[in-house]
Amino acid sequence: MGVISSRISVCYFPLPLVPSRRGRGKFTFYETINIGTSYFSNIPNVKDSFSPFVSLLTKFLYVYLDASVILKWYLTDKTYGQKALDLLYSYIAKELNILSPSLLEYEVINGLLIAQRRGRVKEEKILTAIEGFFDLEIELKDLSHFYPKELHYCNVYHRSVYNASYLALAEVGGVSLITGDEGLYRAVKSDLKWVKWLGDV
Repeated sequence: MGVISSRISVCYFPLPLVPSRRGRGKFTFYETINIGTSYFSNIPNVKDSFSPFVSLLTKFLYVYLDASVILKWYLTDKTYGQKALDLLYSYIAKELNILSPSLLEYEVINGLLIAQRRGRVKEEKILTAIEGFFDLEIELKDLSHFYPKELHYCNVYHRSVYNASYLALAEVGGVSLITGDEGLYRAVKSDLKWVKWLGDV
């Protein structure tokens, strides 16, 4: 079983690297690889290309990611899929702290089920993907005190309560939100400069 810094399990799912921050070691499908502490420095051109990205992200420290970004960790996606994975790698390396509203769990599970129905992922792999997601221990924020602000964003930008939840928590926390949801980004980009498009990160 591959590990990062001798503690983080990794695998390909189905093509990208999907790690577990807790290292429970239950990822079994596709090729597993061994990653030591000097993994990136030992691959030509990788260290140089990876370091600027890590440097860029350190200014965020904390960032909200919505489900449109996180689902790209588990589904093959040519549209900014690598950028989403780079955020994950930075989280694993403790260069970045990812936050999200508590509804993220349901959105990720629902997104994987929809992907299965569309033939993007096999049913037997969904449970392992879900377990891997929970192993990451992303910090989830309770929404119970933010309904007025959620309703505000729903009404002003004609967004769903799901989208509005990310906006509300990110604004209250003074933290950037990175999204891969083009509709959401287009709706708010003129007013909410702290909402970042995944393709621009």
